Amino acid sequence: LHTVFRNEGALRQGTLNVYLEGDGSPWRQRTIIMADPTPRSPLMLRLMGQDPDAAIYVGRPCYNGTSNEPGCDNRLWTSDRYSEVVVASMTGVVNREIERTGATRVRLFGHSGGGALALLIAERVPQTLDVVTLAGNLDTDAWTSHHRYTPLYGSMNPARRAPLPDPVREWHLVGELDTVIPPMLLGNYLDARPTVVVRELPSYTHGCCWFDLWPRVLDSVITNRPEDLPGRPLRRSPEPDTTG
Repeated sequence: LHTVFRNEGALRQGTLNVYLEGDGSPWRQRTIIMADPTPRSPLMLRLMGQDPDAAIYVGRPCYNGTSNEPGCDNRLWTSDRYSEVVVASMTGVVNREIERTGATRVRLFGHSGGGALALLIAERVPQTLDVVTLAGNLDTDAWTSHHRYTPLYGSMNPARRAPLPDPVREWHLVGELDTVIPPMLLGNYLDARPTVVVRELPSYTHGCCWFDLWPRVLDSVITNRPEDLPGRPLRRSPEPDTTG
């Protein structure tokens, strides 16, 4: 089961905007698995509220009060949070919403782990025009290694996938002061995709202050004007390998 919120905006040039939330609270103090991982402060739902065009917010399986439903297992919000099961289920929702609205194009917006899901879903939705991530977890192996977390053994890592096809435009915004997903963790992903748009926002953290920025980001993406995005180009260099 998925929770889906919709606004009442009209399709602009046949385009449906899809908002994907971060991971929420899978763990408590790194050792106790939460019974309900739903985000307590859903940033992407708030951002969708600013979107004047047709948009939907797609909740993850087992989130939003459905964690006890048949088929749910806490692996789906811990080790398998970006797994085939999760991505296929969310892609199914997106495809049904495309059919319901009659959309011919899709933009995928994701924050944090929702950024990873946006990239993985985009591979399966041929109508995808843009993928926009905010503080996106684009290299999950680098992220778990950096924080010394248990690897996400059941998940797919966007950094290990083939680049999205050329018609898809990628826009990645990162916070200079983000300690959850520091900008340096994106190096390997970005180096393999030299044409994507990436901007670093001075003084921004993982959660602040994307809400204030959103109307400007939407306008830049819709008009395809990366030069109007705030922030500065991020230096593309991978995090030093400290495992040897």
